[in-house]
Amino acid sequence: MKLDVYKDPFPYILIEDLYTQEEENLIKKEFDFFLPSLKEPENTGTAIDKETQEPLKSNKGVFLDTVFIDRDVSYILKINRKIFGVLEEEKEKIGHDNWFFKNQETSKDTTLISYYENDNHYKPHRDSAIYTVLTWFYKEPKSFTGGDFVFPDYDIRFECENNMTIIFPSIIKHAVESVKVDDDKTGQGYGRWCLTQFGDTL
Repeated sequence: MKLDVYKDPFPYILIEDLYTQEEENLIKKEFDFFLPSLKEPENTGTAIDKETQEPLKSNKGVFLDTVFIDRDVSYILKINRKIFGVLEEEKEKIGHDNWFFKNQETSKDTTLISYYENDNHYKPHRDSAIYTVLTWFYKEPKSFTGGDFVFPDYDIRFECENNMTIIFPSIIKHAVESVKVDDDKTGQGYGRWCLTQFGDTL
């Protein structure tokens, strides 16, 4: 695992290989289970274009907290507690002078899994939370193009890398560029997966 902290032009954290191979395998196993029953944007809290009232995202997903009453039944809802332990362990590196992260002492969150293929995307938007944690996954070898994550107001771009995590203030506008899966891999879960945790205060 490799953790880097950035303070400019706004605070954000990048973590490579947050999850072990065993943890990643279990997460992907649950992705495959949910693939046939993922919901349309209207059912997963999509941001809305204020002028057209149209959804800003084109993908499918599900809020796991609405599916599992007991989070111990879900691989993902058990495993993704790990991020809070890492943030506590790395508190010194993150920095007590970091105006945003120094006061985020909470383990209250909501978990959404999202799947992108066939030109799916998410236009620039903000999240209704305090901080957002995104971890990207895909089946290897990578079988799609596109899917870069962008902070459009700052011209910051990240290529979708497997098991890469980014944490940032939810008010920062962000987007996902269009994803195109190889023709022989469509509908099989070979696209871009995102595990999202929306963090809030207690």
